[in-house]
Amino acid sequence: MAEIASRRLLIVTTPEVPGWEVERVHGLVTGEAVFAAGPLRDLAAAFESTVGGASPAIGRLIAAAREQALLEIRQRAQALGANAIVGASVAYESMGPGHIALVSVRGTAVRLRSERGDDYLPETASPDGDLAERACPACGFTIPRLELTCVHCGAPRPTMDS
Repeated sequence: MAEIASRRLLIVTTPEVPGWEVERVHGLVTGEAVFAAGPLRDLAAAFESTVGGASPAIGRLIAAAREQALLEIRQRAQALGANAIVGASVAYESMGPGHIALVSVRGTAVRLRSERGDDYLPETASPDGDLAERACPACGFTIPRLELTCVHCGAPRPTMDS
């Protein structure tokens, strides 16, 4: 299900997608993921940040929680019959005494259709000729349309030729 949801649903922060019109609005969709660092991870993160700045371990934990929340929102939108989510936003909140955090994603589930009447699919070329989503060659996470780098590992977006 994760593979299907990630390939067949576009998520953008903008209210519209160039070259596509909103045929139907399905409504608000949300996805949440809670993660707990735990005392040992907190100790490791404190050591890493003292020695070299940001903690890669915590960064990976946050990225995994964000991907889980994005997967949930895609699955919920797909269940409504949507093929895209517009106006998406991601929020991060600390809960409780420092060890628990929440990543939440929300947006509007919509059905996109081109001016020619075609349904939107990620394999459909956008007006600029690029594809809507690409798999990151380094980590395998999905790189959304218009993102230049992978939000998970920072690797550059593969070109259309690769």
